Amino acid sequence: MSDFSSARARVRERLRTDLRVRIPCTAADIKAEQTVGRYEIKHTRREPTLRVYDSFVETIVVNIDDRLLSWGIEPQTAYEYSERHDDRYVYAGLPQLS
Repeated sequence: MSDFSSARARVRERLRTDLRVRIPCTAADIKAEQTVGRYEIKHTRREPTLRVYDSFVETIVVNIDDRLLSWGIEPQTAYEYSERHDDRYVYAGLPQLS
């Protein structure tokens, strides 16, 4: 994973075959002290929030949140469904950069 020490950093990782995380970060995001965190999951059903899927997804999200906290980024408490994109459900939140 990347860190957010530069003016343009991002996290873009495939966590498992059905789960990805995307956290772009530009100089404007750093100035505004927030960016959009997105998880994309390929699944047969859509849930209202990401952590509802199963304990494996929950564990991965908790680990990502812990990494974000170690970088001084306050993660979103719940990533809510926002859209469907390329046969994946997208869950988004607004991590706070500091």
